[in-house]
Amino acid sequence: PPAPEATAPAEQAGPRLTLRAFCNIDYALHEGGLPDTFALGQFDTFMTSALSDDVSVLAEVVFEFGEDNTAVLDVERVQLKWAPSDLFSLTAGRMHTPLGYWNQTYHHGAWSQTTPSRPEMYLFEDDGGILPVHMVGLQASGTWHTGAAELKYSLAVVNGRGRIPEDIPNAQDANGSKAVSLWAGVAPSAVPGLEFGASGYLDPLPPDGVARQEDLPERILGGYLVYQRHRVEVLAEVSRILHEGQGQEYETWGYYAQGGLRAGRWMPYYRFDRVDVAEDDPFLAPLDVTLHTVGVRVEVQAWAALKAEYHHRRESGESIDSARFQAAFTF
Repeated sequence: PPAPEATAPAEQAGPRLTLRAFCNIDYALHEGGLPDTFALGQFDTFMTSALSDDVSVLAEVVFEFGEDNTAVLDVERVQLKWAPSDLFSLTAGRMHTPLGYWNQTYHHGAWSQTTPSRPEMYLFEDDGGILPVHMVGLQASGTWHTGAAELKYSLAVVNGRGRIPEDIPNAQDANGSKAVSLWAGVAPSAVPGLEFGASGYLDPLPPDGVARQEDLPERILGGYLVYQRHRVEVLAEVSRILHEGQGQEYETWGYYAQGGLRAGRWMPYYRFDRVDVAEDDPFLAPLDVTLHTVGVRVEVQAWAALKAEYHHRRESGESIDSARFQAAFTF
């Protein structure tokens, strides 16, 4: 008789896992006063699987090295998603916070983005970023397709930030209150490639027992405008972080604008970054940086790109010039 597995229905064979990987190899010159160096970037494993017609799983696990050459394994995203329609889906797990455009579009694989690195305002928490770019909790989202536009939305209830900016509460929230994230975007049909939107994030930050003895209210408001069509790429975002404590308000700003024009395989681009952390902010580390970046991306193959860029960085009154070359690929 035939083996039992040969006659079992196809769905009993189990879900099929699709695996992709991203990596980059860099050469950095004069960055941060450090010696010139070759560097192996994040090795990003990106996994997806459909459990049924409307239930799916996404996981992103990253292997990387710190400046001390210590290997680190990070589970960046793990999401269980139920999507019965375009208009509504429900996702649970660890996700990228919908703060604007970049953080929802470009994740941990450098190949997918034009530039070698993320904007300063969107640096990851353990790289000195000012925003909560990861979240753990529950998110409802969807897209309403109308004749005039695509209307997109997201509402999330998640663990808030930890006691310090790089602390992401994966298993235990630091206080009983939850953070609330709201986001809405509009893509008008009359101008293909254009999208704009706004976001909000509310969270009572837990005390750290040193600088803060009680919860610190945090409000983050942001907006974005993006145009990507044919040869043109324009990205612009702004974020305002407001902390209120001991009768004072601390206002931090982060924004960037990036533009590129494709010519065949070549994409020259320019980006302006600005991050200004409020003086004496009780949560964020002091930072005042302005960064000009000029670069070019070359599509050498369908799944591999070379990038080169020059930076002029002004931080705390000091100017630093540097460069970075990157080979980014996916397989």
